[in-house]
Amino acid sequence: MTELDRKRISYLRLVLVLALVFLHYGGVYGSDISPYIGYTGQDLPVASIMISFILYIGFTAVPAMSAISGYLFFQGATRDKPPQFARKLRRRATSLALPFLLWSSFFAVVGYLVHIYVVPGLFGDEFSTTYRSHLHVIADVILGYSRTPLAFQLWFVHDLILTVIFSPLIWILIGRLPWITIAILVPLWILDFHFWIFHRLDVVVFFCFGAACAMHGLKPDLPKPAIVPVFVLFLAVAMARTVAPYYLGHSTGIDLDIATAAMRVLGALAVWNASSLVLNGAFAEWVERNSYMAFFIHCAHYPPILFLKIALATLVATDTETGQIILYFVTVFLTIGLLVALGNALQRRTPEFFRIISGGRVRPGHKTEASGFLPTRG
Repeated sequence: MTELDRKRISYLRLVLVLALVFLHYGGVYGSDISPYIGYTGQDLPVASIMISFILYIGFTAVPAMSAISGYLFFQGATRDKPPQFARKLRRRATSLALPFLLWSSFFAVVGYLVHIYVVPGLFGDEFSTTYRSHLHVIADVILGYSRTPLAFQLWFVHDLILTVIFSPLIWILIGRLPWITIAILVPLWILDFHFWIFHRLDVVVFFCFGAACAMHGLKPDLPKPAIVPVFVLFLAVAMARTVAPYYLGHSTGIDLDIATAAMRVLGALAVWNASSLVLNGAFAEWVERNSYMAFFIHCAHYPPILFLKIALATLVATDTETGQIILYFVTVFLTIGLLVALGNALQRRTPEFFRIISGGRVRPGHKTEASGFLPTRG
């Protein structure tokens, strides 16, 4: 791995998680229309289009994070030389599985208390016992085996854990038949087939692509003169996907599914390459100082961002474009700021506790520092 690649990975592991925070804000406050489908002509068009557009930019996060995770996991492996599976799986038990269980259990308790005592019915679907036993509900809210966990951003960690478990099979397939394997997985991903155990195939598909890059020496690097044009093209495609439902007259269909998948692939390529142009400056320095908190922020931001959104909505005029836009940015930036402050405080005052809940990812220079992306490298 080159020094530039190390810097890009360090930069992206936090920036991509911050993109997820924007994504998980949800839609226009008070609207029942999901921002995930794009703009369909709903009220407050400026706010609606802006939120969906930023959301579609954030759709690059999971593909890029998964590809980097696969690359780091299989770094040094070849078709004939497997990675050290036993050591890597043991490491993932503490860097992924343990914090997943701790965070998911914590937010299941918090969500239940809010659901019962603060905002009755807020998590009605998650805690519904209709056709399900109480034990089934509790297990599903925490483990997310038939639906996403209550802290739904943890579906990514859930699927990454399962993907790592299947890494010996991935090594065989990607080592010997990389493009056939990916060519089979991509249509299944677009069709939302998930082999009954994954929430989606996003993680598997791009983890495999990262594994192929590691084992076969592939580099998704663009010529420098092409980086900015490709990134601008991605932004244009994201905007086109945002407003497509309005002009096409439908918000679902295989055409939009294919377009969304292509946009995400293009976005991951654009973001990976554009990161090499922004590794200097004040924001890059801030990212470098705080990149160790990527996993912490990923696990901790939802449902707190939802609670903040509900609370702050009482302070602005949510029936106006300006009010909705202010609510959006204030909620997201306040969520990020509070989590960074909390993470730094925990790192200083309870470093061992922070190390456990962040899966070993601690401040650079700390004696227990673990490098890597969401999974540690080793």
